[in-house]
Amino acid sequence: MQSLNPINIVKDSLDGETCLAVYNPQYGLYKFAGQGVKPLYQAIRTSGGIFIGAYAADKVIGRAAALLFVYARVKEVYAGLLSSGAAEIFERYNIPHTCGKKTTAILNRAGTDICPIEKLIEGCDEPSEARERLSRFFTA
Repeated sequence: MQSLNPINIVKDSLDGETCLAVYNPQYGLYKFAGQGVKPLYQAIRTSGGIFIGAYAADKVIGRAAALLFVYARVKEVYAGLLSSGAAEIFERYNIPHTCGKKTTAILNRAGTDICPIEKLIEGCDEPSEARERLSRFFTA
């Protein structure tokens, strides 16, 4: 049955409130609400162990989120919207990924420029460095 596939479990969990879903066979299903990269960053910071070897789905994944998923050591990822930069990160780190839609870049909420978080991660290819940059940004 297709719906029992772990990646489909997290994919089907994305809804109006849930922007991030994580399924770890050992710990179960976790859902997180919010917008942008912050829910992912906070979830990894507070409950990072659930991500190791887990299946994750996020509504929007750019390079920053992709580097965080790599940092957290997920097994597989689904994105409602995936940037080409994020796809490159997942390919580099051999993380299987699928998406509903692909885009060249993640834009800000107004749709007028590149997302500020994506700008913050520009030139960064190391997951731990991306986490550090985001940590400084979110605690500033």
